[in-house]
Amino acid sequence: VENVVKSRTLKWSGELLRRHRLRRGFSQARLARRLKVPPHHVSRWENGVQPKAERAAQIAAVLRLERFRQLFCYHPRHCRRRMKG
Repeated sequence: VENVVKSRTLKWSGELLRRHRLRRGFSQARLARRLKVPPHHVSRWENGVQPKAERAAQIAAVLRLERFRQLFCYHPRHCRRRMKG
C-alpha cells in the first residue's frame, strides 16, 4: 500500500473515488460513517486531497474495489479515459 501512495507515477484521483462511491450507491455521509470519519473528509478526498495510505486502503475495501490502484491514475489523460468507462 505504502509503495503505491509514494509512487511518482501514480496520482490520487478524487474523481475516481467519487465515481466508485456513486456506483456503489454510497452518499458521502454513508461512506464517512463506514470509515468512521467526519463527512467533510470524504468531500476533501473527492476534491483532490490524498488520504493516508492506510485510509486509502480502507476506502478501497469499503467500496469493494478489486485493487487499491483503482483510486489512482498514472497520468491525467489516463484518468479521463478511466472515468468514461
